[in-house]
Amino acid sequence: MSRRRRKSDLDGIIRAVVALVALGAGCLFLNGYSGGKSIGTSATGPLAALSGLVWMTVTVLLIVALAFGVIFLVWKVVNPKPRWDLQKPSAAEGSSSTAEQDEHEKTLDVRGYLDKLDWFQLEKLVAVLFEQSNYRVESRGGAHPDGGIDLIVVTEGTRVAVQCKKWATWKCGVAVVRELMGAMVHEGISQGILVAREVTNEAQKLAEKHAIGIIDREKLVTWIEDLKANGNQSVLSALENPEKRCPKCGAGMVLRTASKGRGAGNEFWGCSTFPRCRGIIR
Repeated sequence: MSRRRRKSDLDGIIRAVVALVALGAGCLFLNGYSGGKSIGTSATGPLAALSGLVWMTVTVLLIVALAFGVIFLVWKVVNPKPRWDLQKPSAAEGSSSTAEQDEHEKTLDVRGYLDKLDWFQLEKLVAVLFEQSNYRVESRGGAHPDGGIDLIVVTEGTRVAVQCKKWATWKCGVAVVRELMGAMVHEGISQGILVAREVTNEAQKLAEKHAIGIIDREKLVTWIEDLKANGNQSVLSALENPEKRCPKCGAGMVLRTASKGRGAGNEFWGCSTFPRCRGIIR
């Protein structure tokens, strides 16, 4: 409770006491004006009797109000509110706190966008990240079979195989790493990168043995934030890209609503070339 609130409480008590005193004085005046006698003697006229009764009631209420007022003031003195709640942060502290909050919200926004990306959007985002980090990027995925490799990034003559796994709640296991290992052997590439939300400990150990780096969700967020901090609009555009592509033919997709079956009423992304292509993303 602030000092202003405490002062307001005291003002309220004072107003109540003043009101009771004024009411009592009014009753005395009314009793004398009506020709009545003092309280305890026989009164002349009904108005005098009524005013005497009111005055007795007001007197009792006044005594009770004064008693509660004294108790309240004593309690306030004995139990003062600590001073820390009256202090305000300095300008420097306020600006620092605001900056940290803004940065935290931006990071949360990045994670939110990542969680909404489908497989096609994630692959495009990773390609932009490598391109903006001075890598030459060759796309191998898209709507066509990628053989375990979505991108091949090249820097200073070194080729690196990149596999992107759609964001999911489950961890990627050793099977995903082995798939990438087999594709690397087939392409004659000695280094690889797996982009996944999270991997198991066994998958992490297997990847380390075969020169495969892991870019998990937190590393991807940091990478995006670093490039955004440098004013890179290409990364922001790729992160917020609403475009969805068919996993079968690569055509654009449209939002549809199922009209029959167990999923009737549910929305899904369907290929724009339907019925020629029946690719969907639920």
